[in-house]
Amino acid sequence: AASSAPTTADRTTDAGAAPTRLEGGCECGGVRWEVAEKTPMGPVVACHCGQCNRSSSHVLAAVNILESGITWAKTDTLTWYPSSDFAERGFCGTCGSQLAWRLSDPAARSSASLMAGSFDDKDVLTLDRHIYVSHKASYYEITDDLPQYPDSD
Repeated sequence: AASSAPTTADRTTDAGAAPTRLEGGCECGGVRWEVAEKTPMGPVVACHCGQCNRSSSHVLAAVNILESGITWAKTDTLTWYPSSDFAERGFCGTCGSQLAWRLSDPAARSSASLMAGSFDDKDVLTLDRHIYVSHKASYYEITDDLPQYPDSD
């Protein structure tokens, strides 16, 4: 059965914007990105779904950002993997660092999610909520008081 993107998969409705020009990239430096100052962006969302667990080896934390404000400044080793019938994940083909998640169809997307760990300055980030907690692995508990959604938020 074909699946479809969650209704919240491509949104930048969370209030917020890049406080300054933000930069980030992978461990080896083969991929670098920049986000323009004042680009609409949401807070960090922790995803506990099975796919994120497999691809990251645990919880995946990402920030949804208006795609027009993202510049891929260095893409020497950037690889896009079609991770479902509606989305793709960007990672470094050399060091394996996860960098991004976005809808596969450029006509259907307005935003992309950048992995929280890829930000050079993590002090600008705030964890806001947990999604797909009904799918989380049983070996850990969520111990903060942030909102938890069984599936998408």
